[in-house]
Amino acid sequence: MPRAPFQVLVLPFRKNRHGDFEYAIFERTDKPYWQGIAGGGEEGESPVGAAKREVLEEANIPEAARYYQC
Repeated sequence: MPRAPFQVLVLPFRKNRHGDFEYAIFERTDKPYWQGIAGGGEEGESPVGAAKREVLEEANIPEAARYYQC
């Protein structure tokens, strides 16, 4: 299988009612460590499109969520 044309890393966060930021990290099921949401882009897909797809697949966060690209 060919390597994805690019990779994305998504670090979900929110501001809580006290104004502090909370970040979501996820424990892998196959390895004993924690990480953000990551994955490879598909042919013809934009980086933001890949991020939205990965986040929906991995954490069920809707595509309507706000995304900030760095």
